[in-house]
Amino acid sequence: MTSRKAITKVYAAILAVIVVGAVAAAAFFLLQPRREVKGVVNLYTSVPMATATAIVKDFQAAYPEAKVELFRSGSTEVMAKIWAEKEAGAIKADVLWIADASVYYKMIEQGLLLKYKSPEAENVPATMKDPDGYWTGARLINMIIAYNTKLVKTPPTSWYDLQTFGKRACMPNPFYSGAAMIVVGTVANSWGWNFFKDMRKAGVLVVRGNSEAAAAVVAGEVDVGMTLDYIALGEKVKGAPIELVWPKEGAFSVPSPVAILSTSKNVDAAKTFVDYVLSKRGQEFMVKESLMPIRPDVTGPAGLPNPKDVKAISIPYRWIADNSENLLSEFDKTMLH
Repeated sequence: MTSRKAITKVYAAILAVIVVGAVAAAAFFLLQPRREVKGVVNLYTSVPMATATAIVKDFQAAYPEAKVELFRSGSTEVMAKIWAEKEAGAIKADVLWIADASVYYKMIEQGLLLKYKSPEAENVPATMKDPDGYWTGARLINMIIAYNTKLVKTPPTSWYDLQTFGKRACMPNPFYSGAAMIVVGTVANSWGWNFFKDMRKAGVLVVRGNSEAAAAVVAGEVDVGMTLDYIALGEKVKGAPIELVWPKEGAFSVPSPVAILSTSKNVDAAKTFVDYVLSKRGQEFMVKESLMPIRPDVTGPAGLPNPKDVKAISIPYRWIADNSENLLSEFDKTMLH
């Protein structure tokens, strides 16, 4: 009896090992990429270089046969490159991922975007994706105010407070930053140009981009600055003397879209990259980079509110797209010359 019991225990142990191994193997295969993807994906993006590089590295860890060639600049410069390539008859980009959501409407009108409804897009709120599948929001970025905690005793509470700080305040340039372009278009459409005229009279500075605005605040070159939430949070996490303010009027919230160019030479790999960016893995990786996720089932980074709790200013994307040249011209006259 004793030997039978011992044998039974041995068999049970072996069976347990087999079951655990089978479960582990199944889990391993489920976590692997759904399909083999080879070739180069040319990604044109305004995501900051360090963050974009980290995201690309994680994608390539999941799909080792794929390679991503990265071109990174401000949204306006990214689009200038695409328009120049279009003029030359050879658009190199496969995937576009920038902050200026209004630009995508222009691209649709010119037949430059491919319809693709990623299976992962089902997890993205309807208001943050194109109903026809031309683009899908991939990260929620918010233009807010940041201030230097060592220099500012009474933090700003309103967008109009930038005028109060005058030369000790700064904002990014819409000629470089797509998010700044969204701010300029929305303000011009809703509040009027007097907002910027008063900023100019007060001496508010215009810097290149959002990273430069946050850096100026951290360095104490200005007291406050208009910048993006995740950039300011990233500095704060590193221990910099910077804090975020969510203005009482609301934040300029942009669902930074990802899209595939209709001229792509590697559509399958491009689709796979879009799938990854929208997937739970991709979104959770972005949270590690202080980015607010677009998916409601992914918890955002500590230090930022949940997307549903963000008071957002309504943005007239199509109007901005239709009036972009006039908006830049007027901003140039009002704030730069």
